Amino acid sequence: MPPRRLLVPTTSSTSNPTAPAGARFKVAQVHWGSQYLLGGVERVAQDMARVLTALGAEVTTIGIAHPSLADFRRPVAGTPRFLPWWRIHQERNKAVKERLFACAAVPLALSSTTVIAHGIQALPIARFRPTVMIDHGPFRPYRAGYEEVREQAMAKAKAVVVATRAGREALTRRFPAFAEKIRTIPFSTPARPDTGAGGSATHRVLSVGRLNEARKGMVELLGVFRRVVDAIADAQLTLAGAGDPTALNARAAELGIGEKVRVVSQDVVENWDGELDRLYGEADIFALHTAYETFGVVFLEAMAYGLPIVSTRPADLPAGDVIEEVVVESRAGIATELGDAQAMADALIALMRDHDLRAELSRRGRASVGAQYSELTVGRQYLELLTSIGSRGV
Repeated sequence: MPPRRLLVPTTSSTSNPTAPAGARFKVAQVHWGSQYLLGGVERVAQDMARVLTALGAEVTTIGIAHPSLADFRRPVAGTPRFLPWWRIHQERNKAVKERLFACAAVPLALSSTTVIAHGIQALPIARFRPTVMIDHGPFRPYRAGYEEVREQAMAKAKAVVVATRAGREALTRRFPAFAEKIRTIPFSTPARPDTGAGGSATHRVLSVGRLNEARKGMVELLGVFRRVVDAIADAQLTLAGAGDPTALNARAAELGIGEKVRVVSQDVVENWDGELDRLYGEADIFALHTAYETFGVVFLEAMAYGLPIVSTRPADLPAGDVIEEVVVESRAGIATELGDAQAMADALIALMRDHDLRAELSRRGRASVGAQYSELTVGRQYLELLTSIGSRGV
C-alpha cells in the first residue's frame, strides 16, 4: 500500500522565555485521526501541539487517517506541523492490524524525536523512539485482540499517561506490572473570556458531543429537556457535534419541543472552532447526558467559558469517579445519576431559577481551570516528562 503524499505546512516553533530548561527539543505526537477536527482526541492533540510549541518544543503531529474522515475538508487550525501519514481502506474488523501497519513506518520520518502516542500507536513506534503513551481508553477491557496490543504498547512505552486519578487507579489495577510507569497528567484548555453566563437571565443550554454516538446521550437529553420545558417555558437547547442531525431533529419534533431545540452539525460548518466559541459564548448552562467519559474535554471548555455544568454520573466505578473528579471536585456543576431523567431535569431547572448559584458555579469553574487545567501548568508537566524519557533514550 503506497503512502499518501506528505503535506507539511511551513511553520516555525515559537520560543518562550518561561519554557523550562531543556525544552527546546523535537516532539512528535501520533494519533488515530486526521488533520480534520472531529472529537476529543483530536482536540487534545491540537491543544497539545500548540502548547508545547509555545513552550519551546518543535512539534510535529502525525495523523493515521480513518476512512470515515474522507469527506472532511477542514484542516485543524493552530497545529504547528501536520503529516497525514497514511489512509487505511480495509474493513473495521482489521483495525488493530491496520493501525500498527500504518504506524510502523512513522519512526522513519522522525529524527532525534521524542514521541507522544495516543493509544496503541505507541507499540511500533516505541521500538525506535522514546515514547509516552496516552491511554484514552474506556475503563472496561477492550475487545479481544485490542486489549493484548494495548498491554504490549504499555510494556514498550517509557511512560503511560492517563488524564484522571480514577483512570490511573483503574489502569494500575488491570496492569499492575506497569504501575511505576503509569502517571496522571490532566488535559488542558485555553483561557477564555468571561461571557457572564453565570449571571444571565436567559435559559440557554448547550451540549457538545458526537451527535449519533449512543454514549453521548443526545437522544436521552432531549427527553430530559422535555421535562425542563414544562417548568421553564423559555428554555432553549443546542446540541452540537459531528454527525447527522436528522434523527435528533425528528425526535425533538416528536416530543413537541422542535422549536426549542437547535442541532448544529460539524459536518456542514466551515470553521468549527469559531462555531464552538460562539455557541459556548451564547450558552448559560452546559449539559452532558453521558454513559461514561475517560476525561471529558468538553467539561473543561464549559468551565473555561464560565458555564455551570449538569452531567450524568454512571453508577459503576471508576467511570462515575471521573465525573466526580472533573466536575464535582471542581465545584463547577451538579452530577445526577445516569438513568434518572427527572433528577437531571430538576438540576437544570434549579440552575435556571437560581442566578446566584449559577454565578457561583461559574466562578468556581473558571478558577479551577486556572489552577489545575491551564495550558501552562499542564504543558510544563508534559515537557518535564518528555525531557526525562528523552534523556534515557529507547
